[in-house]
Amino acid sequence: MPSRLGRAGGATCLALALSLGTAHAEPGQGKKTGQEEPIAQDACERVKADFEAGGKFFNDGEFEQAIAALERVKAACPSPLLDYNLARAYEGLGDLEAAIAAYRRYLDASPTADDRGGVQKRIATLEQQLARRSAPPPSPAETPTPIPWIIGGVGLAAMGAGLGVGVVAKSHEDDAHDAADHQSSTQALSTAEDLAAASNALLVIGGLMLVAGTSWGVVDLLSLGGDEEPATSNLSLRVGLGQVSLAGRF
Repeated sequence: MPSRLGRAGGATCLALALSLGTAHAEPGQGKKTGQEEPIAQDACERVKADFEAGGKFFNDGEFEQAIAALERVKAACPSPLLDYNLARAYEGLGDLEAAIAAYRRYLDASPTADDRGGVQKRIATLEQQLARRSAPPPSPAETPTPIPWIIGGVGLAAMGAGLGVGVVAKSHEDDAHDAADHQSSTQALSTAEDLAAASNALLVIGGLMLVAGTSWGVVDLLSLGGDEEPATSNLSLRVGLGQVSLAGRF
């Protein structure tokens, strides 16, 4: 919608002055009207420079100065055209509420304006923009924390290490049975027992970490999926020398 501030400022202001000079004339009051016409015309002439300055400020993008200048013109020389121009300036400033109010004043004062339909559409557009601006920002999407899966990963690695140590323990146990003398057999068996204990410890700790991390991670995922109650887990961990098995149901 092109700005009407671009029209010739002096001619427009002069036209406003002439219209205001006769707007308050009443039949039978010719003498009084004759006294008021010069007053109204003089008031408009005094703010002619402000009107022209308002147009320049608007074209330069200095909307606050344009509004101030147009308000001074409106105070001395009211016209619906000024409300239209003020609406455009308020739009440029980003004050949508003030722009809508000024457009409505323009329409109220100009019920037969040729551009009435276009101004009404502009008001509807600004109201939509204002509604979007006033709407609360969308809440950031929740993302599952990686911590439980890190814990589960560490637990799985510990179990893998435990299985490896268990294999070595089983090898020493076999060496103990195949040893040529009692001393070698005793040493191999002692080493096998120590390694078996370490294997069991790694398997138990790793298994607990895996179960805990996996359970936490699943519950976290379910809690992000909606308001449904998270499913309960039923897990059991079986640990033996050099072996581990997991059984469970979510």
